Amino acid sequence: MAESSHHALVVGASGLIGWSVVNQLMQESPQQPFHKVSALVNRTLELKDSFWPRPSPGRPELQLVSSVDLLCTEDELESFLRDNVVDVTSVSHVYYFGKHKFLMQD
Repeated sequence: MAESSHHALVVGASGLIGWSVVNQLMQESPQQPFHKVSALVNRTLELKDSFWPRPSPGRPELQLVSSVDLLCTEDELESFLRDNVVDVTSVSHVYYFGKHKFLMQD
């Protein structure tokens, strides 16, 4: 299997669709498109309680980042991502399944 250089960031990974996307990205595949998946959730979640596939040589590395507040300022979110997502500068794909106050209308 050729090593991929792609890194997926899944925002809202504890919701129904976000969880399913992470689960699909973590499936073993001979042509795995990602070397790393970072799953962001707003509540505290332990990897053992996520029911996502366990690490193996045919799967991407999985990082779970809890306590993400999407209702913060853009600067605060950028700082949080820099401080908490390992190799955030290598993110090549973003899957967004959350709400952010800048995207919501009154």
